[in-house]
Order: sequence, then structure tokens, then C-alpha cells
Amino acid sequence: ERVEVVRGPASMLYGSNALGGVINIITKKEREEGFRNNARLMYGSYDSFSADAATGWKRQQFYGNAGIGYNRSDGHRPDMEFEQLNGYARMGYDLSQHWSSSVDLNLSRTTSSNPGKVTNPILDNDADITRGVGSAVFENNYANSSGAVKLFYNFGSHEINDGVPATSSYIPLEYRFRSDDFMAGVSLYQSYAFFPGNRITAGFDHFRFGGKAWNRYPDESDNVTLADAERYSTAGFLNMRQSLLENRITLNAGVRLEHHKQKGAEWIPQLGFTYAPA
Repeated sequence: ERVEVVRGPASMLYGSNALGGVINIITKKEREEGFRNNARLMYGSYDSFSADAATGWKRQQFYGNAGIGYNRSDGHRPDMEFEQLNGYARMGYDLSQHWSSSVDLNLSRTTSSNPGKVTNPILDNDADITRGVGSAVFENNYANSSGAVKLFYNFGSHEINDGVPATSSYIPLEYRFRSDDFMAGVSLYQSYAFFPGNRITAGFDHFRFGGKAWNRYPDESDNVTLADAERYSTAGFLNMRQSLLENRITLNAGVRLEHHKQKGAEWIPQLGFTYAPA
């Protein structure tokens, strides 16, 4: 439905990984009764092809969206082909005028090859990557208050060959780099507007994340584990925003207490002032 981009550090609201910014993707919700369908095909240079189809429906409190997409290209050089297949589905139910719920699943598989520099080409630099995310959300929206509870699971599987220089003594590597990762958790928040221009938000996050990396040989007898770890973090935060002079001035203050399994607890404060002259 829309994409929100928050520039700059946003660790107070989103945690310690939000160093340079946050991209918040808000998925589409069907709002009109009945079915909506669309499809698109595109073809271009270097045997590039793109196709996608989507459908949406709504009947009283129930609604759903689904889509599938396919992209491929040979690239403008040999050994530069790219292929991607992705799918998305979401279903929701409006529990009441103020409460709604939804579940969604997003899957993507990408295969690609990299030929290296023109002056220093490489061979067998290939990647096969699968990623997915699923979530369940309960939301509320009142006149002066809104909030949500979200459960999610994000995972990835990567099979990568770093490649070798394209020389006369070319010897292919016997193994491929493999890695799996995941991130799961629960996030909840509630915002209140006590008077015009005011917004106070309180929230709680708990995340578990980890993964494994290894070099996989064809017979898997000599596999070498490079990393295998799992961590968790728990945090609570409070934020206050106040707009003044017809939104020309915005005051923003907040604090987050983050506890990491390995690093311990850390306070993350935030204080901001924004002035818009027009």
C-alpha cells in the first residue's frame, strides 16, 4: 500500500540495528467489496522478462490479497543471468469497528551469476537465495488511541559460490558456502493522544535471532562449520511527540531500555527538535 522511509538513526523505536534508517513496508488491505484482479507482462533487451499477477477480494469483515511475480534477464555480458520468483498472500478479518487481525506470508527465491570485472573476469560466482517472512497482527484504532501486537518469523537460506579467476589454470572449488538465518519475535505498542498535537507511544519488543554458516562439500563428509549461534534481545520504550504553532515546531523525546543476551542492558535516549518555516 505504501512504503515509509525514516532517515537517520531510529534505535529508540526500532532497536540497535536501526543505525542508518528504517524502511517500513505497509502491505495493501482490500477496502472495497468484491474482487479486484490485475496482471502485467514486460519484455526488454538482453532477453529480460517480467510478469506479475495479483488478486484481492473483500466480503463484509473478511478480506484477502495474493500475488505472484517472475523476473529474469540474461544481462549485458555472459555469465550474468538473473532469475527471481516471488509470492505473497494476506488474509484478514475485522473483529469490530476498532479491532482487526491479519496473517501474511511472503516468499522469494533468487538465482544470479556475477561475471566479475571486464578486466578481471571470474567463473562460477553464483548465488541461490531463498527468503521468507510470515506474520500475524492484531491492531486497534480509536479516536485518540491506536496500537498493535505483531508476531513474526523471518528466515533465509543461501547457497553461494565465490567463484574463481577465469585463467588457463581454472580449477573449480569443491565446496559451496551455505548459510541459514532466522529472526522471530513479538512486538507490541500503544499510542495515545491526550490533547491536540500530542502523541505518546509505549511499546515492548522481544526478538530471537541466529543462524548457521558452513562450507558444504559434494559428499558432505568434510563440511566445515563456520558459525552457529542464537541470541535474543528484549526491550521496552517510551516516546513523546508534541507539535506546536500549527505543526511548525515538533518536540520529540523518548528512551529505550534494551537488554541483549551477550551485551547486557543499554539505555538508548532520544531528544529532537524540528522547525518548519513554511
